[in-house]
Amino acid sequence: MEKGSNMKRVFERFYRGLKEKGWEFMWSERLGYILTCPSNLGTGLRAGVHVNLPHLSKKRGMGGVDSAAVGTTFDISNLARLGPAGSECD
Repeated sequence: MEKGSNMKRVFERFYRGLKEKGWEFMWSERLGYILTCPSNLGTGLRAGVHVNLPHLSKKRGMGGVDSAAVGTTFDISNLARLGPAGSECD
């Protein structure tokens, strides 16, 4: 894990490591990128960050929308992973 916000640099380092080992991502013309978890078919990428948001997790009066939160650190990631290539999701 690397702290910071440069997701592109993290991915580039990961991809270089794969290439150095002679590995590549598995690709299907029909399904896109293939990983071990079916929820990641298509783009094959789950980009996530852990964000500490102490004020966001404070309770509002009688409880707000989706009020249950544990602690102040949230795991935020992309929801859409099935479909177009990652470069087409911009």
